[in-house]
Amino acid sequence: MSKMTKRDDDSKNQDVIDRKNKTKQQQSYKERLDELELIRQRKKAIPNKSETISKKLPKLKKQRFTANKFRAVILIGTFSIVILFMVYLVTPISKISSIQIYGNQQMTTNEIENNLGIKRGDLIFKVWFNIAKREASALKKDQQLKTVKIDVVGPRKITIKVKENKIVGLVKNGSQYNAALSNGQVKKVSKKVTDYDMPIYSNFKSTAVLKATILQMEKVPSSISQNISEVKFAETKKGPDRLLIFMSDGNEVLIKYTKLAEMMDYYPGIANQMTTKGVVDLQVGAYSYPYGTKDE
Repeated sequence: MSKMTKRDDDSKNQDVIDRKNKTKQQQSYKERLDELELIRQRKKAIPNKSETISKKLPKLKKQRFTANKFRAVILIGTFSIVILFMVYLVTPISKISSIQIYGNQQMTTNEIENNLGIKRGDLIFKVWFNIAKREASALKKDQQLKTVKIDVVGPRKITIKVKENKIVGLVKNGSQYNAALSNGQVKKVSKKVTDYDMPIYSNFKSTAVLKATILQMEKVPSSISQNISEVKFAETKKGPDRLLIFMSDGNEVLIKYTKLAEMMDYYPGIANQMTTKGVVDLQVGAYSYPYGTKDE
């Protein structure tokens, strides 16, 4: 009886152990299934590389085609512009056909064009790109130019507007004659002296005194200055600023160069009262005397 009881207990223990083992196996199997499901889901979340590339390939081809097309358009456009520009350079439409100059009274068209370095037949774009440089160079080259302005007014047409420092006399320097300008500067001239009907400035040793005299003369009324044939610097110990002016009516005038514009206004009235040719002294006061009656 006791033996049977023992066997029954052993059998029960074995059943318990078997059930525990079976439960563990089931639990392990379930965990394995969960792992496999998780792996499957992860794989599903990651796209297939071959499928992704196959989908992107047409788009990449289209982008590459567009980029190549854009490059081709740029190259063809650039090449076309270069060709057109080269053709433009060899055709008459690229060259200056007309130059119109306004404001010049004493300077010739050729003088102004030479100072600016512009002539008909030049490439107009060369003028277009350095207008300011040409203007500055011309003003520096020729002092008779007071202002100059270049305008490109058409595909082949240029206008030039100038203001001049007028020639108001001739400066004698030995046997040479230069032009006295209205701004007091002196310019070399190519014309003969006989081509100018203007006062001659002579015996000036100082350029500053010459400039001051010219500027004073510009203030003298034209009704008087047009009758002046020569202005000579004739300094003395007592009169270091004295001028001797030769008038076309045969009279002479003694005057200070610093008072030239102020005192020459008295000349017409005094000259009208003179019965013979002589000297009008305007250095201190205003009076006259015939030639030979007083030392000058």
